[in-house]
Amino acid sequence: MENIGFCTATIFFQEEKPRPAINVNCSSTKIQKQASDDDYNFYKLMKSQTVPITGENIPDSFGFIEPQLEPVWNLAKLGSSYVIWDKTTEGHEYNMQQIKSVKQVLRKDNLIAFDYDLFLYERPSEELVSCSIHVVWIPGKPPKVDYNCSEDSENGSGNKSDDGSAFLGNFK
Repeated sequence: MENIGFCTATIFFQEEKPRPAINVNCSSTKIQKQASDDDYNFYKLMKSQTVPITGENIPDSFGFIEPQLEPVWNLAKLGSSYVIWDKTTEGHEYNMQQIKSVKQVLRKDNLIAFDYDLFLYERPSEELVSCSIHVVWIPGKPPKVDYNCSEDSENGSGNKSDDGSAFLGNFK
């Protein structure tokens, strides 16, 4: 019930993949500032870990996500969006359904990384496609995503990293 501002987006689709060029402009940055702060706090927490964070079945069978794992879910959504973009065709649409397992990869550089095994829901067949996704990220930058999906003869694996700006707040 709060006016957060006005945003416009220009999206340029190209004849061939890669991802489209996207330009978003907003008159208010209140929500963006909070999302950016949340991303940085998540990043700092992950960099301070000495034991990798792990999780399974996110969300659970009741649709519940533990609050401390919500940023991990959001990063999976961000990473899977690259896979979804790569796999989607005029006749097939995908959505991330569930993280089967996740494990943080501890790094000595300034990046954070996670290995996800997750399910994408495909329409119209309503099948679940199993994907392994490796996401490397730092706040304010787009992630680097490596993936491998089963049951897919077109785009079985890939590596995505695009120019631009991404923050998890866009995917909450």
